Amino acid sequence: MVDLPPDIVALVAEEKSLIRSPVWDTKSDDRYYVFSVPLVITSDGTSNFQLRVKTSKRFVDRDAIVQLEFAPSDKRVTPLWRIEWRAFGLHTNKLWGPPGFELAVVKLTHEHRFDDNWHSPEHRMRIGNLPAARPINRDPNTLSEFLAFCGQSFRIKDIRRIEPPLITQDIFWTRDD
Repeated sequence: MVDLPPDIVALVAEEKSLIRSPVWDTKSDDRYYVFSVPLVITSDGTSNFQLRVKTSKRFVDRDAIVQLEFAPSDKRVTPLWRIEWRAFGLHTNKLWGPPGFELAVVKLTHEHRFDDNWHSPEHRMRIGNLPAARPINRDPNTLSEFLAFCGQSFRIKDIRRIEPPLITQDIFWTRDD
């Protein structure tokens, strides 16, 4: 388990910037365009954060994930906050899920917020890859709107530097492919 900085809660709340414009990887995954890009905390230059994004190669109106991560250069990446846009799968919370969403089954657009998955008494993230989720009330209509929503949630001031990939829906693809 990666040791998180003592001020991780404040750092997650800080404004961030992309260190560079991301380039989509089109070959490493058969179903998704992906990239990860380092982030810098605007106020002090801290740069142990990154943004990981994946979006479907087949669907223009769903199936994308954006994740904020703590990523020190010499250690394992720790997911901090993930937002999923119109996901195909379901997520079931545990008994200690976010207030009002204990044991909830969450589908479509939802988020695994930092504050819902932060275990303050032990200064760590909950075990299980961001196991607590809640629905998002305002469902973005397009990938660009979804990316903008994620930028606002994660406080990434230059999120618009991300150019969505050109996606053309494949009418012959099925979920069993």
